[in-house]
Amino acid sequence: MDWDHALATLTRDAEAGTYPELAYEDLVSILADAVAYVTWEPATAYPYGTVIAPTVPNGHVYRARAGGTSGDTEPVWPERSLSDPRPGTTRPLYQVYGLAAWPAFITDATVTWQEDGPLPPSPWNLRRATGKAWRMKAGRCSSDTAFKAGQLSVGPEPTYQHCVQTALRWEADIV
Repeated sequence: MDWDHALATLTRDAEAGTYPELAYEDLVSILADAVAYVTWEPATAYPYGTVIAPTVPNGHVYRARAGGTSGDTEPVWPERSLSDPRPGTTRPLYQVYGLAAWPAFITDATVTWQEDGPLPPSPWNLRRATGKAWRMKAGRCSSDTAFKAGQLSVGPEPTYQHCVQTALRWEADIV
C-alpha cells in the first residue's frame, strides 16, 4: 500500500469530512506518526524498539532489541522464520522448545535485531491512525457549547461519546 492509498483509507475510515472535521494536515500528521515499520538503511541510527523490514523482503520484520547504528552493509537475515515451523503455530521456537533457537538475535554493527513477526501488508498501522483520528475528533467537539432552541437541547456529549467509542473500536485489537 502506498502513501496516497493509506491516506485515502484513513480519510474514509475517520470520516474526516464530517463534523468534527479533520483537515488534510491533521491526517498527514496522524499517518506520519503511525509508521508500523521502515525499510532497513545503512549507517542509520535505530533506537530501541524500531521495527524494520529487510531491503529484499523475506516476509518478516525485525525489532531493535538493542538500539544503535546499522552497518554499511545489510545483515544476512534468516531465510526462515524464527517461529515454530509447525503449521498453525506462531510461538517462537525458544518458547516452544525452551532453548534459544536458530539465531535468536541478528547483529548489525551496534544494533541487535530480533524477528518480530510477519511483514504487515502496509508500512502504516492504519488501525492506530484511525483510532487517533477519532480521538482528535472527540477533542475537537469536547469544548463545544450546548444550545437550546425551544424544547430541543443540543450539546457536545453525544458527538463526543460517539467519537470516543469509535476510537475504542478501532483500537480494540491493537497489540
